Amino acid sequence: MLLPVSFIVIKSIDVCDNQCSDNSTNLKATKDAYSASQDSFSCLISQLPQNLSHKQILLRCRVVAVFVLVIERKTTNFIAETKINAERTLLDIPLACFLLEDGSSSCCCWANAERAATLLRLREELSTSYHLAKILKNHKRITMKNHGLCIDSPYQDLVSVTSGDALSSSDQNMLKFIIFNACVGRIWTVVANGMDAAEMRQLEKEYPTEMVNVQTMQNIWAKDVSYTRTLAEARNMIKELKS
Repeated sequence: MLLPVSFIVIKSIDVCDNQCSDNSTNLKATKDAYSASQDSFSCLISQLPQNLSHKQILLRCRVVAVFVLVIERKTTNFIAETKINAERTLLDIPLACFLLEDGSSSCCCWANAERAATLLRLREELSTSYHLAKILKNHKRITMKNHGLCIDSPYQDLVSVTSGDALSSSDQNMLKFIIFNACVGRIWTVVANGMDAAEMRQLEKEYPTEMVNVQTMQNIWAKDVSYTRTLAEARNMIKELKS
């Protein structure tokens, strides 16, 4: 028995890899990990020297906990903003502290603005940033601090808002999702500077209520965050060896 058939001519094939493609997310363009490594030294967290101040390092690591997260409303005109604009203009992250690990050890990474948003994976889904912007419409500024076991308890134990109103259960679930999603899986290439005791004291002066006690750990400040593209880095290394 003959059935009607449609013939399709395939002229080109593109392979889409959401994990590795440079265009798979809405992240702003960041430096290539290989280019960044030209101005910094790559090492394991366990190999970080004690005196890290003013030294630029490159780590390949993942987020396992969020110690501090401060998110605030950047503008006041919510009605005129579109969904996409809300993601780009209405959110500001003045401070965040992440626990990073690479299999050898762990350290505290402080970040703000786009670096913090990248580590939180807020730019990977438009809907997440959009819903977060709607929460900030009512509360203006949200501070989350983790006082529990950092790895065993990734959810924040203390949430404060400037509005004085309690967060709804749906808002709390959204914030928990953001924290949990940041601690799942992805490997990052982080270019950072070491922070000494004086720099930590200055941070405490600027954010006295937001700080948590992490003085016993190595502290770094993120300057650039990007996806770890192993294949691209390997190709660059081979080119350099051949040249």
